Amino acid sequence: MSDYVKKQALLDHINAIRNAHIEKRNDGDECDQFANEAVADWLWAIQEQIQSGAFDMPLIGVEEYYRLRAALEYIRSFPFAEQNDDIRCILRTVDETLSTPTGAQKGADQA
Repeated sequence: MSDYVKKQALLDHINAIRNAHIEKRNDGDECDQFANEAVADWLWAIQEQIQSGAFDMPLIGVEEYYRLRAALEYIRSFPFAEQNDDIRCILRTVDETLSTPTGAQKGADQA
């Protein structure tokens, strides 16, 4: 599976599914109506999260991101890594930096 998704294409697809559930929200019995309304609401929440950039790739660059992620996992594989406070602090900081777009940019700027 590809690690990349075209954001607008994904948003368009989610929106099409959401609209279908909105159109069906008055169909069927009360249970069906509630389910369609709930699915439409959930899809709206997902769309908002995607549009907010919550799942965007950090701004440090794809290659650098994967290189740093691999290094992080390598360090975690050491038997002593989770027992040493300094190493745990470094691992947590790097993990947070790689997990948030703004943190990733901040980390790249400080390097």
